[in-house]
Amino acid sequence: MTHPDAVLITGASGGLGGAVARAFAADGRPVALHAHLGHQRVGELAMDITAGGGECRVFPADLSRAEEARGLALRVADWAGGPVGGMVHAAGGTRDAPLVSLTEADWDRVLGVHLHAAVHLVKHLPVADGGFVTLIGSGATHGRKGQAAYAAAKSGVAALGEALAREFGVRGVRINTVLPGPLETSMWHALAPHAQAALKVAGALPVFNEVTTVAAFIVNLSRMPATSGQTLCISNRLEGPL
Repeated sequence: MTHPDAVLITGASGGLGGAVARAFAADGRPVALHAHLGHQRVGELAMDITAGGGECRVFPADLSRAEEARGLALRVADWAGGPVGGMVHAAGGTRDAPLVSLTEADWDRVLGVHLHAAVHLVKHLPVADGGFVTLIGSGATHGRKGQAAYAAAKSGVAALGEALAREFGVRGVRINTVLPGPLETSMWHALAPHAQAALKVAGALPVFNEVTTVAAFIVNLSRMPATSGQTLCISNRLEGPL
């Protein structure tokens, strides 16, 4: 059985990735669920989607490794039976530390998962004409102390999205970057209390979007035939780091 309208969701074991996977499944799309370490969470997600009548398959891979990112693309294409309908690159993670104490391995891992994996996936995962790629960016590109690797990676993601939109536009493939702002996911809970407090007072509103709201936005974006090459900030940020 082939799944030509399938959507690959990287980081599906995370809060945002899981919400995006559920939203596309509810929209009737088969979903390829990528995860690295969150095997139990993505397994539970897959069972929930299947119980609700949706189609999915779990694809484990360490996206910090180029060969595994390329392998993921090939395995998903094989499951889909050819080009997929789209991809949401929500996999991520941080290794926050001052640059002088940031290890080379941590730098490589952050850049690998966020930026290099996006390159390998877009290059090797066939997306059908008229399909979409949504990259998850961050307002951290403004640079918060201790986030040199994360800021560099997310800046690269936004620039990559714009450049690739020009390349793939000839086939109607739409590539956009979404900046969701702070979300109460595992990455949020890993922040120090003073960092959380600073983010809460940095916006125009004292609240953040829910992951389900962001997921609904991403599904709606995937349906927009004339929107590409955009970096879309959907938080309440005014200026400065997120």
